[in-house]
Parts: sequence; C-alpha cells; structure tokens
Amino acid sequence: MMDNKTCALCEDETRGEFTCNECQQSFCWKHLPDHRLFVEKQMNNLMDKCKHFKDDRKNYLEQNQLFHQIDQWEKDSIKNIRIKADLARKDLQSLIKQSNEYYEQLFKQISDNIHQSKELKNYSEININQWIKELNNIQSQIENSFSIQISNQTFPNIIQINQNNKYQYEQSVQSSKTQTENNYSFNYDKFDQILGQAKLYQDNLLAVNPFCVRSFISGENSYSIGKHLFYLKIEQVNKKGSSCFIGIMTLNEPMKEPSFDMKSIYGVYSSGYNVISGQRLNYDRFKRWKEKDILTFILDCDNKQIIIKNKRINWSQILNIDLNFCPFPWKFLTIIKGYKLRIINNS
Repeated sequence: MMDNKTCALCEDETRGEFTCNECQQSFCWKHLPDHRLFVEKQMNNLMDKCKHFKDDRKNYLEQNQLFHQIDQWEKDSIKNIRIKADLARKDLQSLIKQSNEYYEQLFKQISDNIHQSKELKNYSEININQWIKELNNIQSQIENSFSIQISNQTFPNIIQINQNNKYQYEQSVQSSKTQTENNYSFNYDKFDQILGQAKLYQDNLLAVNPFCVRSFISGENSYSIGKHLFYLKIEQVNKKGSSCFIGIMTLNEPMKEPSFDMKSIYGVYSSGYNVISGQRLNYDRFKRWKEKDILTFILDCDNKQIIIKNKRINWSQILNIDLNFCPFPWKFLTIIKGYKLRIINNS
C-alpha cells in the first residue's frame, strides 16, 4: 500500500512507501528488504532460542535443586527416626528393668510363702489352687506388660511405649477371691487349732465356748503379703462372764496361757481393751460389739496393720503391727469365753 509517510529507517518522507501490517511501521523501497531481513533474523533467533531452551530444560530438570532438597529431607527424616527409635529403646529397657525388679521381688514373696507353708505343713488344696492362680496371673501380666503405639498424625511418626500392667498385683494375683471395697481381697479362712475347751462346728466355721474358762482358737490360713478381709458374726453371748478377743498372732509362736506371755498378740477385746504385743492397753470402757453384730476384720500385710470395724455403731480400730514382736506370717486369733463366733466367707 502506497502512502506518503516517513520511512522508519531513513526517516525520509517519499512517495510509494509501504506500511508493515504487523508492526505498523512505514518503509521506503530501499529499506523494505532490510526490514524483511530483520524479521527473518528474529525468526532465526527464536528458533535458536527454542533449541537452547529444549537443551536447557532437560539439564535444568535433571539438575534441579528440588532433588537435593528431597535428599536432604530424607537424610533428616531418617536421622530423626533413628533418634526417636533410640529413645524408645532406652525407655523400654528402663521399663523392663523396673518390671524385672518388681516381679522378682513379688515372685520371691510368693515362693517364700509356699516354702514356709510346705515346711510347716500348713497348707490346703485351697492354698495350692490360690498360689497356682497367682503365678498364672503374674505370667499373664509379664507376657502383656508392654505395647507399642505409633501416631500417624505427624511425620516422622511418633512412637510411644505403653506399660499395660503397672504392678497391679493386688487386683490381679488375688483374682481367685472376691474383690471388695477399698481394694481388700475377700478371704477364705476357717478356725483351726484350739487351746481350751471350745468346739468347732459346720466345717470349722463356727466356734463355740459356752464355758466360763476362755479358749484360744487360731485360724487356718497364714498371711504374709497382700490385704485380706473376712467377716465375723457374734452369734451368741452368755449374759455373765463372757469375753471375746479378736486379732492376730505370728505363726511361729505357740498359743499359751497367760496371753500376756504371747508377745506377738495384737487385737481388741469386746470390753474396750486394745492388746499390743500381748499387753492390754487403752481401756476405754466402750463396748465394741454385742450379740448378732457382724464385724469386718482386715489383715493389711502391705501396711503392717490390722483393722476391725463394726458398722452398726460406726466404730473401727486400726492397730499398727511391730514386726519385731509379730513377724510374718500372721494368723487370725480369737480368745472367747461364753461366746459363739462364726467366720463368714461370703459377702
């Protein structure tokens, strides 16, 4: 298209100039080919750039720093996982050591109790079955002592060692007994040895001494560990000259009169006396029980004490036991005169 415009290259205004439809610039006849060459050169440069871009793209992708970042992340993650794993191993080793010490002590207590009962020939089928259940329960605790918990909420994942059975001996090894309030184990005992004229009836659960001379009666079981509970019912009381002592003695001391020569005796009399190491103390003239009352008797070997309760009058007595005078194992002891006393082995 011819028009009167200024050439973009020589800036001379002449006739017959041409205007480029792409860049909208005007050129004379002389410089029109130059513009054409310029456009071709741009095209060649573009083709060269495409070629270089293709090569550069390949090299860039192959050498991209993101790969390095991923590699570094991998190294850091593995390092953190190893640190967490080492800490978990140390925690587990510490817990295993504590558990081994605990179960070793626990097994020794049970083993000593079994051997002592064997030597003294003071055991029954009930005791044997109880010991078997205790050992089986301990074995079950050991096998299920720990578990691994891995959290998937974060990465690297958090690992945690859980201690499933944290020394729950009192709840587990006494599973053969009915559990009662305050975590005491309901115990099965009977009257056994007698010093005096008392008689035993109903599978040795009822002791009767209607006479005016007192009788000593010990229980069948021995106690060295744990917390044990049973009930005593005052079935009958003679109106005159009656008395009743409830407490414990050590297994190794024979029953004898007078009772104050027995240094291992601890307990209470119905008339209001406490007995500490065979001596009557703290007379308070307070009648602790009467006919038809049901008493709660607790032997707490773990805390070295006995507890006697009468819920009817909201009375209880705790006696701390000096093991120098009354060493383990303990036995239940009652001294009755003009009494019928029953052991209740169910709740």
